[in-house]
Amino acid sequence: MTLFTKTLVFLFITALPAHAGQVTKTHADDRNRNSSLNFESVFESYQPYRHQPVAPWQQSNKRVGEVGGWRTYAREAAESEGAETAPRSGPDASQPAHDHGSAP
Repeated sequence: MTLFTKTLVFLFITALPAHAGQVTKTHADDRNRNSSLNFESVFESYQPYRHQPVAPWQQSNKRVGEVGGWRTYAREAAESEGAETAPRSGPDASQPAHDHGSAP
């Protein structure tokens, strides 16, 4: 056993009795200190899944067409994200396409 190992063992053994006699706080102390904290479970407002009846696809497609089609849903999603400009419908001539490594 090296001198370093003996020193570590000695320090470890002498440190044990110092920590063994420490008294921890009681739970009563913790309750008094944290009396202003309130616990609210996230499951108190839990609403279980409710099955929704499935409509025939023809009826669903007709309803989407009446509302304005998929573009209406896309516009609503963009507005909810805070997008101020409408999505472009075609390529912009000022921004050329990528050449993907082809020679000029």
